[in-house]
Amino acid sequence: MNTWFRKALDIRKGEWGRTGLMVFYIFLIICSYLILKPMTRSLVLKKLGPEKLPYIYMLVALVSGVVAVTYARLSARMRLNRLINTTTLFLISNLVIFWWLLNSGIKAPWLYYVLYTWVSIYGVLTVSQFWLLANYVFNPREARRIFPILAAAAIGGGITGGYLTKALVKPVGGTHNLAFFCMAFLGITMLLMNLAWRRRAQVSEAPSRKG
Repeated sequence: MNTWFRKALDIRKGEWGRTGLMVFYIFLIICSYLILKPMTRSLVLKKLGPEKLPYIYMLVALVSGVVAVTYARLSARMRLNRLINTTTLFLISNLVIFWWLLNSGIKAPWLYYVLYTWVSIYGVLTVSQFWLLANYVFNPREARRIFPILAAAAIGGGITGGYLTKALVKPVGGTHNLAFFCMAFLGITMLLMNLAWRRRAQVSEAPSRKG
């Protein structure tokens, strides 16, 4: 059974560690996004109403352009692993702030505009960073075999995130408290990312040592 499983996945010797780390990474990223997205949409529809969504979509498009330019400039100056660590810590701190604002009872409309925009960018940014890392962790030959596995893990993360949102919203005392799960997931992805980065560096150094 174990041999059949290995052949079916076509993961070869030296790839299992990196693949496992990246599978859990993308699983947690998509899971966290699928917790945040319905949570945010529910709050926006409740506090602002559906008629405000077109304005929010325009705001998302505008801010996304600014973020893309800023990220491109940072990526030219920082090594990828350091950039991902910095971005992830920034996102965690943002979640703490949003949770505090929502928990403090602030009802200002701007908060929900900002929150919806932030979550939209969160989804694009975290997934983009993952695939940038995946292109570093796996060479082109490995990527052809392993990327479909990562895509399947992303689907699994989406399904799990949707289930957790429905199952936990009442036990945790409100939609805004689901942010704690996302903070924890992001913290774990930092660990996974750094381990995957080191494993790739070790694989890259191995041929030179033999030579």
